Amino acid sequence: MRARACPARAMIHNPNFHTQKGTDMNNTPDRAHAGDELGRALDDTLDALERAAAPENAAEAEHREKEAYERGETVQSFDSTMELEDAMREAQRRARARMDERRRKSAREADREARATQYSYAERAEAAMARPRKKKRGPLAAMGAVAGALAVLLAVLCVASSALYSRYDPERFVADVLAALEGGDAAALAGHLVSDEVTVNEENAALLCAAFSGADAREALASQLRAQSADPAAAGAYEALGVEKDPVFLGFCEYRIRVRGAQLMLRTNAQNVLLSLNGATRTGEEADGGILYKNLFPGRYSCTVTGATPLGEQLTGAETQLDLFSVSAPFEFDGALPVADVTVSGAVSDEAVIFINGTEVANRPSGGVVQLPQVAVGSTISFQYTEAHGAVTTGSVVFSDRSATQLAFGDIQTTGDTPDEAAINTLLSAYYASFVNAVNNKDASLVTGASAAQSAALPGLLEAEAFKDKVLQFTSAVVKADSVAACEVNGAPAFRCNAAMAYHTRSSTGDGAEADAMLYENVEFVFENGAWAVNRTVTIDEAKYTANDLSALEAPAA
Repeated sequence: MRARACPARAMIHNPNFHTQKGTDMNNTPDRAHAGDELGRALDDTLDALERAAAPENAAEAEHREKEAYERGETVQSFDSTMELEDAMREAQRRARARMDERRRKSAREADREARATQYSYAERAEAAMARPRKKKRGPLAAMGAVAGALAVLLAVLCVASSALYSRYDPERFVADVLAALEGGDAAALAGHLVSDEVTVNEENAALLCAAFSGADAREALASQLRAQSADPAAAGAYEALGVEKDPVFLGFCEYRIRVRGAQLMLRTNAQNVLLSLNGATRTGEEADGGILYKNLFPGRYSCTVTGATPLGEQLTGAETQLDLFSVSAPFEFDGALPVADVTVSGAVSDEAVIFINGTEVANRPSGGVVQLPQVAVGSTISFQYTEAHGAVTTGSVVFSDRSATQLAFGDIQTTGDTPDEAAINTLLSAYYASFVNAVNNKDASLVTGASAAQSAALPGLLEAEAFKDKVLQFTSAVVKADSVAACEVNGAPAFRCNAAMAYHTRSSTGDGAEADAMLYENVEFVFENGAWAVNRTVTIDEAKYTANDLSALEAPAA
């Protein structure tokens, strides 16, 4: 396309202008005719200039210029100063005529038209003449312009990219999070957190600051955040924390930490359990083996648990710091209560009664071992076993260390494995009184309080030389108390002692002298058929009786 001449300094050339009107520009008719032609051309040119001034009419102006060129019309510069002055005078005349016409319009339309025509044709013509004539630009100039524009665009893009990268760099995100954690700036950290499960605020963000107060913990979190910035599905040590990427512009993303609710399982058999986190009591729900607490904001808590033992003893757990980040499976905590399930061995019988701090419990040993749930630290665990013959065996142990729950009864003692002195005297009196009666009647079946073994030996004992041809009268039978010694006979409880029986004698014919006599014997008792019975007797002298000598019974019974 031809380069266009400046419209303000040109006029549309009519090919017949010089041939029809002559070549003398000073000829008045010709000049008048030329003025008309110039006026019209100038009007057309100024109108075209106004339309082309608007960006939306630029294409139309270029199209019209092209059409004029194809019709053979040429743009010609004013060669004569006189022609230019005539044109300007004609333009001024026409402008004044237009202004007179517009004054006859309404005041509102006149004002609008006056503003629109504030520049006269002459002024626009002079402005147009002042503009330099456009020159054709060659290919190299065009390429240079394009290259310059591209360079500017590239520079702008570089600056913009640098700014965007600086703002949305994932490493900067990680650095900002670590700086907030290290400085304990909960408010700044809260700005990096989002959640649709738990409440994000400065108070809860402080829980994370506490959990990551250590350098090792922060480094572990930083590794996790870097991995999740590249792949949000990447696993990490802190399950309740993840990275959320929010696309911003051309691949740049804004990064935040998405927070999920953590879970805690309190596993204890204690009764009336209450859990406090940072001094606030929390409510959980019953679950298998404990109490489940859900939707806890992750972070570090100071935890305290209170409760009671099955016996009603009040318990308070040690204050414990917990870092809660578990989501898929709850973090398990026993409450740090001074209580534990214990196992105690060494009970002498499975029929033994078990006591905790003097209170009987329902648990009984099996194979000498008893299982006891929720025993408070410091408790005394004891057993008591009362044998059929009245002997009482006891043992005890103190549960003092919560980490040591395998215990054994100690301090085992047996009391009452032999009857007391009065009870033994009663047993002796019953036996010897019946024995005297049997001697007098020559009937061993009259003897009471004898074991099966002693009953078999009685017929021979009744025929002793000391009792021959005599009638006996029982006086008393007593035990030498300090001679009593416990023992076993064929696995049965037994004891031995020295006994003295006093009796009165007279001749069976009635003609002999009467006398008081003493019988000293080693006596062995055995617990048989639920009662103490005399199992063996051996006559001894008074010296052995006095000396508590039980050697006569050393030999086994015949």
